[in-house]
Amino acid sequence: MPLGSGARLGHYEILSPLGAGGMGAVYKARDTRLDRTVAVKVLHQSSPALRERFEREARVVAALQHPHICTLHDIGSHEGTDFLVMEYLEGRTLPCPQPLDKSLEYGIQIAGALEAAHRQGVTHRDLKPANIMITRSGVKVLDFGLARRSGEETLTVAGAVMGTPAYMAPEQWQGNQTDARTDIHALGSVIYEMVTGKRTAAERQKLKPVRLDRAVKACLEADPEERWQSARDLRRELESIRDAPAQDSAHRQRRWLWPAATVLLAAVALAGWLLKPSPPRTHFQVSINPPPKTAFLSALLDEGGIALSADGTMLAFSARTEGRMQLWVRRLDSMEARALPAPRAPTTRSGRPTRAGSASSR
Repeated sequence: MPLGSGARLGHYEILSPLGAGGMGAVYKARDTRLDRTVAVKVLHQSSPALRERFEREARVVAALQHPHICTLHDIGSHEGTDFLVMEYLEGRTLPCPQPLDKSLEYGIQIAGALEAAHRQGVTHRDLKPANIMITRSGVKVLDFGLARRSGEETLTVAGAVMGTPAYMAPEQWQGNQTDARTDIHALGSVIYEMVTGKRTAAERQKLKPVRLDRAVKACLEADPEERWQSARDLRRELESIRDAPAQDSAHRQRRWLWPAATVLLAAVALAGWLLKPSPPRTHFQVSINPPPKTAFLSALLDEGGIALSADGTMLAFSARTEGRMQLWVRRLDSMEARALPAPRAPTTRSGRPTRAGSASSR
């Protein structure tokens, strides 16, 4: 019979019902000795097989200490009623769908809980949204009633199928040996449902990002050898997918940093060049008078008989002196010019000057 408010199981006072499952019902209760709120799971009926399964669940949960696994406080029996006492959780069972960031975060936490259980040799075998609570502190995995510890003899009748069909792996459907990879298959189904709001089917829709689709696809492989081989590896992959947007953003920032810096430096250099004051221009006038006893010929001037040196410091000009032309040079900062010596005419071996066109040859 259901327990009403005020009923007592030893020093636990029933406050209100919380839910019911295949093996029993769960109540909100008060621990009158420690004055705290707890959850009490009561076995529906007593039989050696059910009592053994109930006690095994208690041993399994008691061995698991993890922030994302519901904590067991006590186990007891009162007037033929067997019960478990667990931490009371305020929250709700996992709703689907969830935003992608929440789906990844919850998936990581569930994988962490399974990792801790598998490390203790415990397979949950009934992972589904109804057995996952969302609380203020995150995920809490509940109900290890079908859990099996490695090395323990199963209590399931040979050929019997135990679990929730929509989340069961093929080997569980077939009543074959189950292990940690069975839970990984179930977790893949849970993640798929969190992202899409739909249960897995033969025709699954593609998930985004692509890495998440590949990760979930590996969870749901029919052959256990093709799945993720540990919840730890799956957790790390989900963490990497969660952190990928920030990593990609940082990579894009680094990728564009050097080109942006190069453009900036080029712009600064161009601005500096454009804004650099031009060197002052020098304007001057020069009056050139012929040296004493010389004269300029206007024809020579018209033909460019005056030249300025490349560095702008010297003038060269031609002037007639005593009936012959001579080359003169003068610094611009001086009024005096000096005549350059006339080139010497070529001579013969005897030292006499040669006449044009009469040089001897042998």
